[in-house]
This record gives sequence, structure tokens and C-alpha cells, in this order.
Amino acid sequence: MPPKTDTASWPWSLAWPLPAGQRLATLGAWVATGLILLVAPFERVDSPIALPGQTITNAEAATLVALAIWIGSSLVGRRLPAWRSPLAWPALALVAGVAVAAAAAPAEQANAFRTVGRIAAGLFVCLLAADAGRWRDGVPALMRIAVAAGGFVGVVALLEVLDVPIVVGWLAHFRESAHVVGGQLRATSTLQYPTITSMYLEVVFAMALGVLVLEIDRGRARAAGFVFVAAAIIAEGVVLTLTRAGLVTVALSLAIVAAGLIARRGLDRAARAVVALAFVVSILAGGTLGLRSSWLRFTTDGQEGWYRATFDAPVSLRLATGVMTRVPLTVRNDGRATWRTEADPSFRLSHHWLDAKGAQVVVFDGLRSAFPQDVPPGGQTTVDAWVQAPPVPGRYLIAWDIVLEKRLWFGTETPLTTLTAVEVSGDAVGTLPPPLPGMPLAEVRLGRLTLWGIALRMIAARPLAGFGPDNFRLLHGEFAGIDRADARVHTNNMYLELLVGAGLVGGLPLVWLLWRIVSAMGRAWPRVGRDALPVFLGLAAAVAAVLAHGLLDSFLTFTPTYLVIWTSFGLAAAWAASTGEPRADRV
Repeated sequence: MPPKTDTASWPWSLAWPLPAGQRLATLGAWVATGLILLVAPFERVDSPIALPGQTITNAEAATLVALAIWIGSSLVGRRLPAWRSPLAWPALALVAGVAVAAAAAPAEQANAFRTVGRIAAGLFVCLLAADAGRWRDGVPALMRIAVAAGGFVGVVALLEVLDVPIVVGWLAHFRESAHVVGGQLRATSTLQYPTITSMYLEVVFAMALGVLVLEIDRGRARAAGFVFVAAAIIAEGVVLTLTRAGLVTVALSLAIVAAGLIARRGLDRAARAVVALAFVVSILAGGTLGLRSSWLRFTTDGQEGWYRATFDAPVSLRLATGVMTRVPLTVRNDGRATWRTEADPSFRLSHHWLDAKGAQVVVFDGLRSAFPQDVPPGGQTTVDAWVQAPPVPGRYLIAWDIVLEKRLWFGTETPLTTLTAVEVSGDAVGTLPPPLPGMPLAEVRLGRLTLWGIALRMIAARPLAGFGPDNFRLLHGEFAGIDRADARVHTNNMYLELLVGAGLVGGLPLVWLLWRIVSAMGRAWPRVGRDALPVFLGLAAAVAAVLAHGLLDSFLTFTPTYLVIWTSFGLAAAWAASTGEPRADRV
């Protein structure tokens, strides 16, 4: 007859070995957490699962499978999941708060409830990770899984920036387009946006530091060498995203782990390895950021100022149907990036054909015309622009634009204002392609400080329940007084984002949850022994990276980031609570 276990106590305080059923349940939680860490950075955008009123990505489907494994193994093992953990009540309060805010949203309720689902999934992942953390020897293994996945993401980021064709083609499954600033690619790797890639890698980098120290302490030189290289690659991946906050949090993680080691153990071999890694990372960052465009990226807010041009073009033209002709015009570079004509990718003068009212796009991709020489910021040049008249007579507009081949159009960054009226006459020589509904011109994008000011005004307008989770991006234009606000823009602050979306009913539970995690780690710090120190410092650095970067960006609605963030929070809380308790040697 198996020994009785006090299930009223916190799961991580249970003595091992546990009864067979409970070992199965805990192993199921561990497997489920490992699955999430493996899948998190590989969310595809090209094959969602369609459901009524909702689509589910492969990463979200894998998360549901992981949660099912957790619940199923708990049922088979006849052991309730770790619902009594210190994170459980704050997590449930947060889910309830954002659900109330979504129900009370004055508009865009469907979007708000979809976001509630993501937040709820993230919080269940947090509880799952805390449950998996009851197997103490399983936590370093989970961190190794995260480091392996992050190392792969870092390698892909490097190959992406090197423009390896097979890699760039493969990445089309994970993102809609490449992202550039100043003509320089911002790495996304297998994630959708550079800042999302950076946040994911920042958390994994912190875990890698803990694993590195652990391998050194155990005398596993070869494994430590692999982790050292992986950590350097992950850090370089952060650098290649050109995310300023990412560099700060990488430095913060290095400082936390190095300071913690030195405070407890002096400048021992592990501490020296962390310092050496900091030196390597600084060399890699310096080599990557030596380019002028990279430096400017890190000293400016936003990228719309990079891509500006002034055109001195004819007011009107008369052309015959289908005829190709040259139109001389003068172009001035009002942005921050040099227009290089021989580089790959290169800058080219181009245009779009619109109907007479500018309401529909007749031809989006106009002919390309090369600049006679590179055009630096503030410089100007005269170009013979090639245009080919539409095959059907009528009145049209040419919207002049500049394209960075295979990367972006200036018109998607700053509004196009230079138009040439064209009267096309003659017999039809073909047919027009189906018109596009409208020119995908640039929405108005606002700086971070401006966004914060708008967020504060929205919080003041609805302080209790907010405007619905994730609705800032859809509703902030009214408070900013602009018609074409960019619907992709968030508050650029995790805390303001939640307060705008869920007000105090969501903000206070988040503070409660974060306080539980931070205070648990603070109380555990004096009791952390030598064996537990590496994992403790790695997870503490991961939590610090999220809290710090959250001041400048918001990540809780993006699947890859909320999965790794909530997993790190759950593991950190479990490890802190288990410090000084009997350790679990084996499942």
C-alpha cells in the first residue's frame, strides 16, 4: 500500500520518492512544460487551424495539448494539479479581471475576449510550470531545453542576416515580411517581429547563464563549453534584432548572475566564466553595431524618420496607352539612411498607379529606376524615371515612391504626398488587373512618450475596467486625434497596456502576481545553497529581464513571448519556494 502524502501542503514541499501516481502526474507536468518550451519560438503564420470566430496557431494548439497532458496525467495519477501554489489565486484573479474588462469593453469586444483567452492560457502555463518545478532535478533539464531551442533561434537569426536563401525562404512560414531599419535587416528568426524575438531570447539567455554555472559546478567542461557558445549565439541574436531594451536586459542578466556568484562564492571559476561571456558578448555587440545605421537605430525612437523623400515631379502628364516613357524628376533624401544603388538589396525609384480619385490601386508595382549614384541623407539627385501607361485609356494618378527591394516601400512608413495626374488616351491594348481596395499607405505612428501619454489619458477615462484587453491599438487614434492610427501599435509598456485594457480589475491582480514571484525569490535568497544557486540566479535574471523590458514594450499577447515568460515565472516561483526543502532526486 503506497505511503500517504499530505496533499494539503504545497506540492514542492512534498518528500520524495512520491507514490507512483503522483510521480506520473509530476512527470506529466514536466513533459508538458518541455513541450511548450520546444514549440514556443516556432509559431507558424501560414497554417492556422480555423475554428468558428477564431483561429489557432500550431503553438497555441501545442499549448492546449500540453495542458491536456498535464490535466490527464494528474487525473491518472489521482493528484490535483498544483492549484495551492502562491501563484494560483493571483493568476485566477487576473483571468477573472481581464474577463470582466472584456465584457465591459465599450467596443471591440471580440478582440478583447480573444486576448482574454491568450492571457488565461499563459497563466495556466505559469501554474503548469510551477507544478513541473516540484521535481527539482527536472528544472535544470527544462532550462536546457529552452537553451537548445534559443540557440537554434539565434543561429537562424545569424543566417537570416547573412541572407542565406534557403533560410530566408523557410522563414516565410513564421513571419509575414522582413523588417528593416536604415536599410539594415532586423533579425526576426522564427518569430514574427524583431522585438518579440529579442524578448524571447532575453529570457532564454538568462536561463543559459544559470545552466552554464551549473555545468561548471558539476565539472562538466564539455557541456559548459557548449552552453557558453549557445549563450553567446543567443546574445548575438538579441543584438541582431536591433532592439535597444534587449541589450540592456542582456547586460542586466549578466550583472545579476555575476554579482550573485561573487557575493556568495567570490570570483570562482563559474563567476570568471560569466565575466568572460560578458566580454565576448560586448565584442560581438560592438562588431555588429559598428555600422552607422545600427548606431542611429539605437539612438532614435521609431523608424519612420529613416524613410523620407521629397519629389519634384511633373504636376500632370499625357501618355498613350501601354507606352513606356521617361519622366525626369528630382528627389531629395530627407531620411537617415543612405540610398545605395549598388547594394543588395538596393534602393530604387518607383511609383504606384492609382485611379483618378486615389481610392483604388490600379498597379501597385511600378517600374524601377536606378539612382545615378548613392544618395546620402540630405542629398538630392535627378532621375529619369521609367513609367508605363496603363493599357486602358482614362484618368489616373501616379504616386511616387521609393522601394528597398524585397524589404519595404517608403509609402508604408511615411505618407505619400507627391502625385502626378495622368491622362491616358488611345485604344485599349489590354486589360487592367483587378483593383486593390486602397493604397496600403503608412498609418500615423507615434513615439513611445506620446503613446504613454495617450495611455494615461485612456486610463483616466476608464480607470476601473479599461477599454478591453489589447484594445489600445484599435482605439488609441481617437485619443490621439488622428484618423489613420497604426492598429499594430501597443502602448510600448506592459503595465500601461494592461491598465488601459483591463483597468484596476486587471492591473491589481498582475501586481499581486508579480509581487508573489519577486517576494518569494527575495525571501529565498538568504537560504539558497551552493547547489541551488545557479538555477536560482538564472531564473531570477529571467524574471528581471521581463520586468525591465516590460517598461518599454508589451509582450503578454504574443504567443512565443507569453509562453516563455509565464514558464519562467512558474519555474522561478517553484524554485524559490522549494529552497531549503527536501530535494527530489528522481521521478
